[in-house]
Amino acid sequence: MALTMEKLNKIFVIRLHPEFIQFLVHKSNGVGLQAFSKLENNTIFEEHVVESMNKGEIWLEVNGEHFTRTLKCTTNCTSVTMRLTKKMNLPVLCFTINTKGRTGKPIQLIQDCPCRILQAAQTEELKEPNVPNPDVHIILPPVVALKSMADRMKLVGGHMIVKANMSGEFVMLIENDMVKLETFYEDLDNPAIDPSQVEPSQQPSLNRDPKEFAQVRVDIRDFIKFCTCHQLNPMNTICCIIENHGLVFYVYIGENGGENIGDANGCGTITYYLPQRLE
Repeated sequence: MALTMEKLNKIFVIRLHPEFIQFLVHKSNGVGLQAFSKLENNTIFEEHVVESMNKGEIWLEVNGEHFTRTLKCTTNCTSVTMRLTKKMNLPVLCFTINTKGRTGKPIQLIQDCPCRILQAAQTEELKEPNVPNPDVHIILPPVVALKSMADRMKLVGGHMIVKANMSGEFVMLIENDMVKLETFYEDLDNPAIDPSQVEPSQQPSLNRDPKEFAQVRVDIRDFIKFCTCHQLNPMNTICCIIENHGLVFYVYIGENGGENIGDANGCGTITYYLPQRLE
């Protein structure tokens, strides 16, 4: 999960909550891709204690390269403990790593990852954005295939049109004065929306012609960054198209979940927000 966040931005935020851990990539200078991932604590920690005066939560800003390099040191270890502490009066995430040497002798390693503790006022702008209900929602084909196509399309231009309908059709389109490239997928599934969360009469996707396409123009670089989530082998990836607004992707990681929008079912999730590009 951390490796995926690092590919989106060099700096990301870790939110430690008594029930879950969250990784956040916020938009730069008020624009661009945003990502929010979430893992239940009991899926990655045997024991955990989170205490804070900030609603019981701890928000940390870390350098992605430093953090992921530290995590790589935990590969094949027998146990690892992560603590937030101070060294030379500066906050660090201290990892105590118990492993074995080539001869089988126990070895203990200490790795420190510098971090910056965010105050309550600084975390207010890091909340997930409120977006309108989607015009179309569809389960994507394998994201690795989309990335391969997007990598080719970026040679044509900087902005791509993504469109889909409620009949299982999904299209990626890019063009310039000389070339037009279009990739078409069909027979995809359109997931349901939990009626307890959204009143059906207020849901645009349920009140439109299933064959009618909704579309959004996005920065192809943002789309390719989203596609790096294929490294996590997601169970399902749902694309929500909100016309005149942007794209929202729900990536479900684990053995279950993602058959319906909002159905995490105990698995890890990443939510990506890609804004519409007008120019």
